[in-house]
Amino acid sequence: MTLYFKQSGQSEFYYFNKFEVAHNQGIRLEEGQKYMVITPDETGKNLVKKLENVTEAIAFFKEQKGNSELAAGKDAAHKDTLASMEKDKINFVKKEFQWIFYALLPVLCTASCAGSISKNGGLQCAVFTIP
Repeated sequence: MTLYFKQSGQSEFYYFNKFEVAHNQGIRLEEGQKYMVITPDETGKNLVKKLENVTEAIAFFKEQKGNSELAAGKDAAHKDTLASMEKDKINFVKKEFQWIFYALLPVLCTASCAGSISKNGGLQCAVFTIP
């Protein structure tokens, strides 16, 4: 869950204007492990982007073009491949990972709140909308 606050320029109040809730269930990572998206560049060298959140990792992986791999592990040398793509097409998703890979909605809810929160922590939400 991500909350967005902004301090008022005219008072000591902080305004709560939106939040995002994301589904973060996936293969449980051991301590020190991360999700990785591994993509070869033009020279053949692998570019590795490490992510802690499964939602962000899957979304980033699906945005890739060409050949790419979604893995979990401590580094690219010690990884467990979860999904891969060749020539812009996903050609492999690990069986234990398929349910989260295909069913995942990147952002389940984004909402807005027209209200404020004071420095003492009191939340005042007058209007709450979910698009």
